[in-house]
Amino acid sequence: MEDMMEFGKEECGVQVRALLERQGADVLVQLVGGDVPHYGVIVTVDRAGEARSIALPSRPGHVHQETAIAEPFALRLHAALLPPGTRSDTKPDAKLGVKSGVNEKSKEGEKGVTASPLASGNVMVASGVHVNAITPKQMRAVFRMCERLGERAADWLERHPVDALEEVFASSSDTGSERIGRE
Repeated sequence: MEDMMEFGKEECGVQVRALLERQGADVLVQLVGGDVPHYGVIVTVDRAGEARSIALPSRPGHVHQETAIAEPFALRLHAALLPPGTRSDTKPDAKLGVKSGVNEKSKEGEKGVTASPLASGNVMVASGVHVNAITPKQMRAVFRMCERLGERAADWLERHPVDALEEVFASSSDTGSERIGRE
């Protein structure tokens, strides 16, 4: 099984790369490029589709802005990890950077909630694309390239599905501690 893949695009003198790695059913992507590739934003999407992001400081009084490219990218990959037949209901909204799906608020393991289908794994995107003295044309190109890279990466994930590995946790009586893990 291939567990690593790299996708790249270049437009308007700017290069962006998506380096995808799988561990079990989970996906980690480095979405980087420009004149100064870096890691300024981390976006995670859990199996239930909830996105979270961390934007690190970029300079005094500012944080990195790559959430605008990393979150739609991560949500697109999450949609690709959903069971076949449920993917069309959860495509990310490119303008809002959020998914528009059924029962968005359901959480894995939450009682009394009709659960949405769970993705086979979690998605994490570490992103940083800095173009020195970026122009509006280059900015638009970065967004287009990231959208296309997300489509290519999602297509690859859909064509290379993996089964989630079975996780077995010790019971509280075995460890003497509170219950841990998924039920």
